[in-house]
Amino acid sequence: MSKTLSIRTKIILLAGLCLFALALTLSGFNLHQSSENLELVTLRTEQMATRQAKEQLNTSAAQKVDLLKKDFSDALNIGNSLSGQIADLRHSSVLHSGNPAALREDVNRALKTVFDRNPYLRNLWIVLDKDTLDTEDIRFANTPSHGGNDSGRFAAAWSRQNGKATYATIDEEYINKTDADEFGVAYNNWFTCPITTKNPCLGTPFIDDTYSDKQLATSLSLPLVHDGNIIGAVGIDIAMSALQSAAMEAKNALFDGAGRVIVISSNGIIAANSDAPDTLGQNIKTVYSASEFQALYDATFSTPKLVERGNLVDAIHPVSLVEGAKPWAVVVELPRQALLADSINLQTLLAEAQSRSLITSLLMVLIASLVGLFLMWMLATGVTKPVKTLARMLKDIASGEGDLTRRLEYARDDELGELVKWFNQFLDTLQPTISQVKLCSSEVQSTANRSLAISRQTNDRMQLQFREIDQVATAAHEMSATAHEVANSASSAASAAQRADQAAGEGVEIITLTSSEISRLEFEVSKALGEVEALATSSEQVGTIMDVIRSIAEQTNLLALNAAIEAARAGDSGRGFAVVADEVRNLARRTQASVEEIRSIVETIQNGTQHVVRTMRSSQTNARDSAAKVGSAADAFRRIREAITLITNMNLQIASAAEEQRTVAEEVNRNVTAIRTVSEGLMSQAHDSAEMSGELDTLASRQMTLMNHFKTDL
Repeated sequence: MSKTLSIRTKIILLAGLCLFALALTLSGFNLHQSSENLELVTLRTEQMATRQAKEQLNTSAAQKVDLLKKDFSDALNIGNSLSGQIADLRHSSVLHSGNPAALREDVNRALKTVFDRNPYLRNLWIVLDKDTLDTEDIRFANTPSHGGNDSGRFAAAWSRQNGKATYATIDEEYINKTDADEFGVAYNNWFTCPITTKNPCLGTPFIDDTYSDKQLATSLSLPLVHDGNIIGAVGIDIAMSALQSAAMEAKNALFDGAGRVIVISSNGIIAANSDAPDTLGQNIKTVYSASEFQALYDATFSTPKLVERGNLVDAIHPVSLVEGAKPWAVVVELPRQALLADSINLQTLLAEAQSRSLITSLLMVLIASLVGLFLMWMLATGVTKPVKTLARMLKDIASGEGDLTRRLEYARDDELGELVKWFNQFLDTLQPTISQVKLCSSEVQSTANRSLAISRQTNDRMQLQFREIDQVATAAHEMSATAHEVANSASSAASAAQRADQAAGEGVEIITLTSSEISRLEFEVSKALGEVEALATSSEQVGTIMDVIRSIAEQTNLLALNAAIEAARAGDSGRGFAVVADEVRNLARRTQASVEEIRSIVETIQNGTQHVVRTMRSSQTNARDSAAKVGSAADAFRRIREAITLITNMNLQIASAAEEQRTVAEEVNRNVTAIRTVSEGLMSQAHDSAEMSGELDTLASRQMTLMNHFKTDL
C-alpha cells in the first residue's frame, strides 16, 4: 500500500507520526512522573495516617482500660472495707473478751449490710481459716446462724435469688476441693489464691447460672489480714454485664462502629465481645487462629502493642483491674480501611485529579498534532508541486509513441533542474542506441525464420527414424522373450528328468530292500513252520501221557472202592482204613476230572496247531512268489532309470543351447534399446530446437514491433 501513496502523503504521514510519537512520549513521561508523585504522596499520606490512626487507636484502647478499672476498683474498695470491719470486730471482741457467738453474728451482720448496700454484687462471702475468728469452731459446727459450716469454720455467703438476699454457709467439701478445670486452675482457687499470694485475685470468668438471668461473672477475692497474719479471705462475685455494655459503647464510639472491642482474662477467657456476645465465657481460641491467639496471649502479659493481621489491626492493652492481680487485656480491633479512611479518601481525590490531568494532556496533544499536520501539509504541498510539474512533462514524452526526439524543459537551477539536465543527456545517449537496435532486430528476425525451417525438417526426419528403430527394438525384445521362455522350458525339463531319475533310483533301492525282507520273511516262516510242527508233535505226546494218567486214576478209583468194601466188612476195626480209602477215591475222582479237562484243552491246542501249520505253509508259498515278482519289478526300474538318464543329458544340452541363444538375444535387445533411447533423445532435442526456433522467431518479431514504437529520426 505504501508504494501507491504520494510523496506528499508520505511526508505528511511521517511527520504526523513523529509529532504524535513525540507528544505521546512527553505525555507518557508526564504521566509517569505524575504517577510516581501520586505514589509518593499516597505512601507518605498513608504512613502519616497510619501513625496517627494507630496513636488514636492506642489512646482509645487506653481510655477503655480506665473505664474498665472503675467497676473493679469499687469492688476492691468494698472488699478492703469489709476486711477492715472484720478485723476491727475481731480485735474488739478479743480486747473485751466478748462472746464468740455475738462476734460471729456481728461479722455476718456486717457482711449482709455491705451486700444490701451494693445491689450490683451477685455474691459476697467470707471464709476464715479454722479457729482464727475465735478458738471455738467446733462449738459452732452446723450452725448457719452463726456462720459455722459442717466443721464450725466461719464460712458465710450471701447471694441474690429473685432480687432477695439469700444466706448460706460454704461446706468444707467446696473449700478443700482441688479438682482442676480446663485451664489447670484448682476449684478452690477462689479461696487459696489470695491466701498463698497475699494479693487480690481475679478468678476465671464463668457463666453464673444460680439466677434466672444467666450472666457472665468473675470472682474477686482478697486476703483478710490481722496483725500482719492472713486469717482468711473475702470474696465478691461481680456481674460482667456492665463490662459487655461498655465494650459495645466503645465500639459504637470508635471509628463509627467499624471496629470490635474484646476483653480477655489472664487465662484467655473472653469477658466482653462487642460483636459476638455468644462467645462470652469461651476461650479466645474460638475467635482467633492459633498464631493470632499466641500474639494476643503474649500481649496479655506484656506491654501495649499493635498486631497487624492482614486487613485488620489490633491494639492490645494489658490492664491490671485489681492491684496485684494478673493483668487482663483490652483488644480494640479495626479494619485497615476504617483506620485509613482519610488516607483512602485523599488517594481517591488525587487519583481523580490525575485522571482529569491526563484527559487534559491528551486533548492538548491531539490539538497540537492536528496543527502540526496542517503545517506539514502546507510544507509538503510546496515541495511536491515542482515534482508534479516534472511528472506531467515525462507523461507527455511517454504518451507521445516513444518519441525520443523530445526533451524536458525546467528553468530553475535546483535539485529538479539537475534531474532534468541529466535525464536529457540520458535521452541523447539512448536515441542512437535504439536506432542501432532496430537495425539488428530486423536481421535477427530473418535469421530466426531460417533456423525455424531447418529445425522443423530435422524434427520430421528424426521422428521417422525413431519409428523405424522402435519397431526393430520391439522385434528384438520379443525374440529375447521367446529365447528366454525356451531356455526356461528346457531347464525345467532337465530338472524334471533329474527328479524322475532320482525317484527311479530310490524305487530300485526300495524294491531291493523289499526283496531282501521277503527272502528273510520266507526264511523265518520256514523256521516257524518247523517249530509249529514240533509243537504239534509235542501236543500229541501230551495227549498220550494224559491217557496214561486217566487210566491210572480209574484203576486207583477201583482200588479205593475195593478197599472201602473190605473196610465195611471189617466193621469198627476197619473204619479208619475206610476213611482213607474214601479220601483216595475222592482224589482219584478229582484227578480223573482234571485229566479230562486237560485232555480237552490239549485237543484244542492240537487243532489250533494244525491250523497254524497249514497257514504257515501257505504264507511260505506266497513269500516265494512275491520275491520272484519283486525281482522282476527291480529289473524294470533299472531299465526306466537308464532311459531317464538319457533324456536328462539331452535336456541339459538343449537348455545350454537355449541359454546361449537367450544371451545373444538380450545383447541385441540392449543394443537396439540403447539406439532407440539415443534416437528418442535426438528427436526430443530436435523438437525442442524447433520450438526454440519458433519462440526465437516470435521474440524477434515482438522485438521488432517494440523497436518500431521508438521514434529516433527527426
